[in-house]
Amino acid sequence: PTIYMAGAHDVYHEGALIFPAVKVQADYEDIADIIRMCMMRIRVPEQWHGDYLAALGAARIGERELLALDAEVGWPTLESFVERWFDYSEDRMVAALRRLPGGRTSACSTHDLFPGTPPEGVPIRTTVTVDAEAARIEVDLRDNPDCLPCGLNLSEATARTAAMSGVFNAIGASPPPNAGSFRRVKVRLRQGCVVGIPIHPTSCSLATTNIADRVSNATQRAIAEHAEGFGMAEGGAVATAADTVISGHDPRADDAPFVNHLTLTDTCGPASPAEDGWLTMDSIGSGGQGYSDSIEVDESLYPIRIAERGLVVDSGGAGRFRGAPSSIIEYGPVNCTLTLILNSDGEINPALGARGGLKGGASRHYTRDASGALTERARCGEVVLEPGETIVSISCAGGGYGPPSERDPARVKRDVDEAYVSRAAAEAIYAVVLDAIATAALRKDGAKSGK
Repeated sequence: PTIYMAGAHDVYHEGALIFPAVKVQADYEDIADIIRMCMMRIRVPEQWHGDYLAALGAARIGERELLALDAEVGWPTLESFVERWFDYSEDRMVAALRRLPGGRTSACSTHDLFPGTPPEGVPIRTTVTVDAEAARIEVDLRDNPDCLPCGLNLSEATARTAAMSGVFNAIGASPPPNAGSFRRVKVRLRQGCVVGIPIHPTSCSLATTNIADRVSNATQRAIAEHAEGFGMAEGGAVATAADTVISGHDPRADDAPFVNHLTLTDTCGPASPAEDGWLTMDSIGSGGQGYSDSIEVDESLYPIRIAERGLVVDSGGAGRFRGAPSSIIEYGPVNCTLTLILNSDGEINPALGARGGLKGGASRHYTRDASGALTERARCGEVVLEPGETIVSISCAGGGYGPPSERDPARVKRDVDEAYVSRAAAEAIYAVVLDAIATAALRKDGAKSGK
């Protein structure tokens, strides 16, 4: 059906081509049988083949540049540099970990109820142990549910990476994330666990997003609660209709099939000990490195119209530092039927704050019919939009860090000016009366000028 299929019972239910590790080229030439199999069994073969050629081209450019680097400085020098770079990175990690107090802290971040999950959803527990003297940190994920009959399970690689993302988010930007700094981090997993080591044919269709973010969130929030000035609040859950797979047939191109992953934006940034949540953070794994799609480009490539893209006032988790506000997106098909897949978390369990910060706004989805009436949609499953209908997607907001009463009033004023926070919320949540601030500033300026 698509990538990111939360309801898949196993890998066969995903409907994908399943290959073992196979060569696609030999002596710089395609192995034609493999390419033909893909071209025959993928809905949009030309689009897939273009992606394949792009990946192949990137690999060849990398190969060419590595050989050029060897010709310039030589492999012995490069190998020496790599060893020294890893050692330097480990030293930076040692320094960062020794700033933390020793001890053990646990946290839990719960994924919403989905098909194939228990009624209470999926609680993800992480226990973080810091040995400051030895400059080592351990993340234990073994006390979690067994693999589930759906696509939420993590692969071993994504389970380890999600835990490490939480660690690196929590300790600051000083240690480069590479094999050198990784020497100081231990992630404990168990086989057959939803955040461990799955056994074939377990579906891991959403392994890079939903549950992975819950692992990162629990890890970075545990570190936040462990020590002031470290860690982060939880980032908002992802995979809304603003960040999903769409498919259909384009009437502008003789009803040719199309499939694409839209990234119209999920805000989701968690607050940290030093700054507000990054507005275009997207998932914890993305780390703000993704780009939001251009509305004009998406509308030119696909038969859709994007009616609204904006932010939701008073949605960001309040705190000394505020979580990023929710985004709102509305779009629909033009002269065709549009299918999209929802795997949206965070409607029941929004992002939690840390160290007294408040939780962020929850996700919501609605369809709007031709008359303008709104109907709330389930968070998981297929949505088919007919001409004249739209999907309205509200993303999760990030959690706040620290008590809201400690927020700098100047930041509150800026938030009100930017329409992130209403005047009523500024007074009720942050205890900031903007007129009083303006008056004090005016009197101060008057005293300086002698008026």
